[in-house]
Amino acid sequence: MNLDDFAPEPKRAPVPVKHLCIAAVALGAISAVAIFLNSWAAVVFGAIGLFLGGFSMSRAMKRMQIGEIKMPFVYIAALGLLLSVIGFILGYADVISGL
Repeated sequence: MNLDDFAPEPKRAPVPVKHLCIAAVALGAISAVAIFLNSWAAVVFGAIGLFLGGFSMSRAMKRMQIGEIKMPFVYIAALGLLLSVIGFILGYADVISGL
């Protein structure tokens, strides 16, 4: 009998905050560029970017209170959130006006 068989499984490490912030900026930039190409793509990428930007910003703020992370990641997440808002709103307005 091996006691290691009864040991709990180790938890997976969460996704680092810096990766979430970079992904939020990337989705926001894609959403802002997609306004000129395809308004439906701007709406989809903007909505996903809004979710990811808000989530990454809250995670960065929480990590900042703990002291693990510095303020630039909060700014990066806010930039991604801003670009996603612009892409989503302008894409949605274009979709509605085209109906």
